Amino acid sequence: MKNKISYSITIALVIVSCGLTYLIEEYIHHYINQATNKTIALIEETNSTESSELNPSSIKRFRFIKPHILFDLKYESPTFNGLKLKIKNYIEILKKDHKLINASVYLRYYGHGTQMSLNPNETYSPGSLFKVVNLILYLKWSEQNPGLLDKKMVYNTPNYPIPVQTFNSRQIETGKEYTIKELLKYMVEYSDNKATTWLVANMGSDLYFKMMNELHIPMSHTKEGLPIMSASQYSQIIRILYRSTYLNNDNSEFALSLLNQSDFSLGLVKGLPDNVSVAHKFGEAGTKRQPELHESGLVYMDYGPYLVTIMTKGYKTTDLPLVISTISRMVYDDISLKEEAPSN
Repeated sequence: MKNKISYSITIALVIVSCGLTYLIEEYIHHYINQATNKTIALIEETNSTESSELNPSSIKRFRFIKPHILFDLKYESPTFNGLKLKIKNYIEILKKDHKLINASVYLRYYGHGTQMSLNPNETYSPGSLFKVVNLILYLKWSEQNPGLLDKKMVYNTPNYPIPVQTFNSRQIETGKEYTIKELLKYMVEYSDNKATTWLVANMGSDLYFKMMNELHIPMSHTKEGLPIMSASQYSQIIRILYRSTYLNNDNSEFALSLLNQSDFSLGLVKGLPDNVSVAHKFGEAGTKRQPELHESGLVYMDYGPYLVTIMTKGYKTTDLPLVISTISRMVYDDISLKEEAPSN
């Protein structure tokens, strides 16, 4: 009986980590903010551009993260009104042409502490986007257990099905030995479902859900039992890494360095200049009749990074990468034009 229960839990974890995700209601509120929204934006901008310059000799430099207190912006900047309308019109054209069912966009520009949200109430099943959460949980576990990432495991083909995805890359091989760090690399950089299921199964359900609770990521489902979330809710996960609010700085930096090596090139990064670094993750979900494809990441520009999450529902999975890449380029061009425009 105990084996049957353990087997059921393992299958549930596999489904959750590769095909489904949890609804993120609110991220951890560590600090109470009583300032006005305008003041919050000013603090966000000041911290993101100047905090690391206060005492250069005592602050470790990082390439991908900017640790500081997390503030929530409660309003949208009119700066992005034109961009929002442009993206909205693009989405409506695709919907009329039956190329798209719907799409949502969340944008947070750290260069000026501004944000934008389009179709914020639309929810999706993020699928492999949830692998970033699995990465965070393993890195947190490693902070409590030094040497964990160097532990070796032999991959044996499990007796449960591995979720299938359209956009495949490299996968681990049966009978071969891998360190946990290597498995994390396969899970994030190549979105390997084999590595993901093996990692989740070897963590154990008790520890997995304990750390999930620490992250304050509650389960929520549709009437059909499918976990869902919005673009802005998923963006909180990337912010956890960028602001290093759950992991230590070194592990947050390591996590984003893995995302920076993601080999999915059809979405956010397509059409962007080669010298622009992007720490990103894509996820497939939905059904054959209504497939979903999403991508979220940090785009590191000279003016400052921005976080963008694009979630889509359509009719053909292969149509959706172009939607993401087109919107991604719109965002990049809009910020670039604003920053390069001469000031009055």
